[in-house]
Amino acid sequence: MSFLVPKKPQILYAPMLASFGGGSARGFNPGGSQEPPLYPFTSVTFQESLVGNTGNSWSVFQSRYASQAFYTSGNMVVGQFNGYQKLTLPSTGVYEFELAGAPGTSTGAYPGGYGRKLKGRMSLSQSDVIQFVTGKAGGNPSQYAAGGGGGTFVVKNSFFNSGGQTNSNIIAVAGGGAGGAYDEQATQTRMNGAYGTSGSDGENNTGSGGVNGDGGDGNNLSGDNGSAGPAAGIFSNGTNFTYSAQAVSPAPFATGAIGGLGYYSAHPSGFGCSGAGGNYAGGPGGGYSGGGGGTGNGYPSGGGSSYTANLTSPSDLGTFGDPTSTSPSQGGYLKLTFIG
Repeated sequence: MSFLVPKKPQILYAPMLASFGGGSARGFNPGGSQEPPLYPFTSVTFQESLVGNTGNSWSVFQSRYASQAFYTSGNMVVGQFNGYQKLTLPSTGVYEFELAGAPGTSTGAYPGGYGRKLKGRMSLSQSDVIQFVTGKAGGNPSQYAAGGGGGTFVVKNSFFNSGGQTNSNIIAVAGGGAGGAYDEQATQTRMNGAYGTSGSDGENNTGSGGVNGDGGDGNNLSGDNGSAGPAAGIFSNGTNFTYSAQAVSPAPFATGAIGGLGYYSAHPSGFGCSGAGGNYAGGPGGGYSGGGGGTGNGYPSGGGSSYTANLTSPSDLGTFGDPTSTSPSQGGYLKLTFIG
């Protein structure tokens, strides 16, 4: 006599898909399997609202982002230098970067230049780390010269490894605008942050804008004769300029991104590599390559440049900020969005 033993029913398991921020924070690894995000994330804007030539203390960022999941989960920490933020990305996928450099500052009578605003995308993996700074506008201008605006910089964390300071580790840079200059005839286009990779020259063929990520060339001029010093770039400082009175040179992004101090009352140019203002010319804008210094007396300095070569579908969104204020309330920004 035979008996039929019933088969055990098959149970089909379907993976559970967690949804964060409308479902856009789900990550995928290169092999195609799903991976939970490190923290809920859709989009965030890092906005700089302070002026001055130095970066914020970490306590400022702690206060700003105390309720954000990237901070409470320990995925945003102190970056390489003061004012640098270091963020671990939550998921594998495409991220959109929208960023703007800070505007230059007005003397009250003479406006500065606008920052540059741009956008593009990049594919990155979960646990990749980026570092960034958002440029500041200059502060406490004199009646003759005002501070330039700092650039906004975003790089891969490997930029700070030995031998890592190359273009391949740059995500994006948006240039800052130049500061107001005594008796400038009009707000010149070259005062604005540039979308190209070369910093703008100072007016009247004086200081030359930097190229290839370097600072500008001061062409052996001095602040005593009215000229502004060159802005720094992402890799190096400006060259061939004699600083006088209370002026101090800026620093490149690779070593701290500090803005220069100007000839009069050490009026500051913005954090983000902006150059020192002269006797009559405002500070040039910081950026991928630094802006060149103008001579003043009608001839302003140049804006800093931008970098988008590693982004997919990069676009120039035009100018940004209010360069007519002696104390701008809005510096540069970075808006980071996870596309999926």
